[in-house]
Amino acid sequence: MSQSTATRRDALLRLAAFLPKAGRHYSAHRNLDKGAEHQDSVSGLSAYIRHRMITEREVMSAVLATHSPAQAEKFIQEVLWRAYFKGWLEHRPQVWARYRDDLRDAQAGLSGGNKSYHQAISGRTGISVFDAWAAELVATGYLHNHARMWFASIWVFTLKIPWVLGADFFLRHLCDGDPASNTLSWRWVAGLHTAGKTYLATKENIERFAGARFFQYGQPQGLDRLAGRAVALVEPPLPAPAMPQLPQLPVEAPAGGLLLTEEDLSLDVTFSPTGVCLFMPTDEALLPMAAGVRAFKDAAGRDALARAAVKWPAAQVTGIASAIAQVVDWVVEQQFDCLYVAYVPQGYIRDIFSELTQALSGVGCQLLYLMHDYDRLIWPHTAKGFFGLKRHIPGLLKTLDLVRPEGVEPVNEQLEF
Repeated sequence: MSQSTATRRDALLRLAAFLPKAGRHYSAHRNLDKGAEHQDSVSGLSAYIRHRMITEREVMSAVLATHSPAQAEKFIQEVLWRAYFKGWLEHRPQVWARYRDDLRDAQAGLSGGNKSYHQAISGRTGISVFDAWAAELVATGYLHNHARMWFASIWVFTLKIPWVLGADFFLRHLCDGDPASNTLSWRWVAGLHTAGKTYLATKENIERFAGARFFQYGQPQGLDRLAGRAVALVEPPLPAPAMPQLPQLPVEAPAGGLLLTEEDLSLDVTFSPTGVCLFMPTDEALLPMAAGVRAFKDAAGRDALARAAVKWPAAQVTGIASAIAQVVDWVVEQQFDCLYVAYVPQGYIRDIFSELTQALSGVGCQLLYLMHDYDRLIWPHTAKGFFGLKRHIPGLLKTLDLVRPEGVEPVNEQLEF
């Protein structure tokens, strides 16, 4: 991924190119890792969906206008996994807090040096497939989903490095790095998400799904070192899950500005804001991201501001605020009593929103959260395992008006660039 492709237009072009493959082709070939330059069996939309440059509903609507729900079942489920992880973490915010605490402890432990960790992130473990994935991640900001699972399994069970350090490595280098999906996927591999259930990377599985990439020239080095078993990690019990109260706007919502964050660049709101600003905190306030990831996010934000200026010509569209004080100064300058923002789920952006809310309150400005119907419908079904959500998928698709009645020909929606 590059900053030159960090636009909604590019997302829509990628979606259009992928649509013919979103049905049975995706189901049959989605697990194949062919390398960064040859990933023709997956959509390549994850970074755009992660930042909601294109929404999950838009993607599923286009796919289901082309394929039946049965044909597109696997792809629809993959899209919904992101919502599942986000909703699951909303039920258990302590998991994110625990991850951040454990990460700080693990990073402090690196001060004395950790040879295995530094070999892993620099691709010098001697396990050639793992080293290739490490180099690919750093160079491109992307890894195939199956490769992420193998990588995490080798990290935890073969190299025996703290899983939180691996999750941090991914989150800083993936253009689609999502706090919920990333954290919970690593926990799943390690046997923490579903207690006792782990994922073991094996030579046979890697050969089956990445054989064309790694085995065509002979046996890759180091596969004899892969762990033969994966003993689940353990942790203290978590509190019972509890769904937070989702925001509801007042019947007569006051006029105000719109604050964008990297969590939602969709501009999917039903009112015309009087001003728009992008809040993109610096790495120092969040976590040090790879240069390519930061460039992608910045470019995506600039694209959103450009789209906002076209969509709301009467609004004053300002630039990027990198600090809370800059947001407050903008609010004071515009004399906003109310500032709207798309709901910020658990993660590093959410971590600083309590400070932002307090600062805005100090200048007489109320922060109001907006919510997508998509999240509001799905998150209540995410308290337990994914299969608890899976059985509701047909009904959710109907409620979201994504399934056409039997006998009705598909009508492709014209998505707004």
